[in-house]
Amino acid sequence: MLSSDFRRLPRVVLALVALAAAAALTAWGMGAIGLRAPVGPQAGPAAPGAGPAESPVPPPPAGPRVEAGTELIFDAAGRCRRVQGWREPAGAGRAGLDRDGLEAALPGWRVASFAADKVLLVPRDPAGDCPDSRPFTLAIRDGEVVILAGAGLDGPVQERPGIAAALLAPGDLAVLFNGHTVQGLDRAWEYLEGIVEHHGP
Repeated sequence: MLSSDFRRLPRVVLALVALAAAAALTAWGMGAIGLRAPVGPQAGPAAPGAGPAESPVPPPPAGPRVEAGTELIFDAAGRCRRVQGWREPAGAGRAGLDRDGLEAALPGWRVASFAADKVLLVPRDPAGDCPDSRPFTLAIRDGEVVILAGAGLDGPVQERPGIAAALLAPGDLAVLFNGHTVQGLDRAWEYLEGIVEHHGP
């Protein structure tokens, strides 16, 4: 006689076939109505309270920069005897500098106002010596003492103190014939006053 397990085998096989057919039919039906499983990562819903995606923040507009023809106005703030201030072009060497760059290039000075065509500078320290550090050269021209702008004997005449070369001691005369450069117009006058006081008019 066949065992009871052997007799139940056709029914088990039929049940498995039926299950497989049902699964296939279900898959076909989902595909027909577009219910397919998502492929790849999908963006989930936005978190509650989340705003729209932020766009890149544009960089701030560039500030003014010095040009070669920018006028630099130096205000000595009453700390110099001979000058209250002076003006000079920025020149090619300072072209392209911004406010911080110009202050770094001019030690002892602070930018009070800054524009592309004009910059006002004042002494950085509230008190102290005359901040004039421009070079001036004391020399002899046409038989008299002159103060030349710049270092060396080729600069233009800045001032004529009215001191005849013949009144100078030989040692001082030799120094001025070769040119004596100092920093600042006040110091140039102090040097000449020392010569006059020591040797007389």
